[in-house]
This record gives sequence, C-alpha cells and structure tokens, in this order.
Amino acid sequence: MAQINEDHDQGTITSIFQILKTCATELPDTSLSPYVGMPFHSLIVCLLSTRTREEKTSLCATRLFLLADNPYAMSGLSRDEIREAIIDCAFYNSKTEQIVKVCKQIINNEGKVPSNKDKLLSFEGVGPKIAILTLANGYGYTEDIGIDTHVIRMSRRLGILDDAIKSMPKIQYELQANIPKEYWYDCNNIMVRFGREVCTPRKPKCEICPIYGYCPSKGTE
Repeated sequence: MAQINEDHDQGTITSIFQILKTCATELPDTSLSPYVGMPFHSLIVCLLSTRTREEKTSLCATRLFLLADNPYAMSGLSRDEIREAIIDCAFYNSKTEQIVKVCKQIINNEGKVPSNKDKLLSFEGVGPKIAILTLANGYGYTEDIGIDTHVIRMSRRLGILDDAIKSMPKIQYELQANIPKEYWYDCNNIMVRFGREVCTPRKPKCEICPIYGYCPSKGTE
C-alpha cells in the first residue's frame, strides 16, 4: 500500500518532474497535444475522452473536426453526422447530445469557450477534470492540476499521494501541496504519456523508467 514517501522533499520532487518532462517528449502524444492554445478543440476532445482510450479519442476527434472545426459549423451538423464521427468513443450517444448542447452554449457566449473555471463548469457534461484540462490546454491555465487515473496511479507509486486519500477534492489538495506549481500545467500531459507507455496499470516497465531510482514502488505492480 503506497504511502507518502517522507524522503521526497520539494527538491527531489522537482528533480523527478524535470526528468519526466524531458523524457515525456519522446513518448507518443496525448489526444490533446495537437490542440494546445485551441480552447474549443480542447473542450471537445476532453468530452470525447471520458472512459475512452487515447487512440480512440484521437481518431474520433480527427473525424469530427474534419466535418466542423468551430462551434458554429459543428452546431450545423446533424446528430447523426456527429454520432457517426464519434461512434468509436464510449457513450457516443450521450456525448453527441453533450456536443450539441455545448456548441449552443458556446455560441451564446459570443462564440468563445469560457476562460473562467466556474462558468465552464456550468456547461453540459463539464466536470472539474474536463474544465481544468480544457483551460490548461486551451488557455494555459495553471491554477489546478488535471487529475485522471494516470496521475493518481503514478502519484501513489511515487509516494506523493497516499492510498488512504480517495476523494477528488482531497487528492487535488494533496497533489497541489506536494507538486511544485511550475509543473501543475504539465502534470497531466506528462503522467498520461508515462502512464500509457511506462508506468502502466499492470506490469509497469520499471526497467526502462528514467525515475527508477526515485520510485519507492519500483519492481512492484
């Protein structure tokens, strides 16, 4: 059971993230990577990604954006057109409805995705994770950490998040307390890449991990 590693002071954690950030560039992109600085695209990708593997999310996003790459054009698509484009995503029917409603909400907001977290949270299908990732990728927002299963798993294995902490607000608080703020923006991107390719849920590839020496969970599953 992973617990906080008391040997990981801020200097050590900074060193870990410096290594991870450098090495992450050699790993495959995430589904958000092509849309840095593009709030609308970032929001749609985040909506598509829920309970869907990265490669499927990227495929569906590409198909959808070929049909329409702004809220006005996407709002003009039929539900059948949207559904066919994203059919490889989990819950594609409900996501179709979310996309239709979100496009209308954006149009009613002068055609812009809100840059304010609270306002974005009022949009259809948008929870804290989607809001934070959309704002980070689309606007460079750095006030929160985008948390998903990869971030939680790697943080627990690295000893910067205790297994006893289960609720998302407490996880957010603990990670913000332990991860230097300069890495909040990159944290999700880095850990998604490593979580898919190296620090996998089962049989992590510890033998090729660049932070092997820092990890208290090395050699375990």
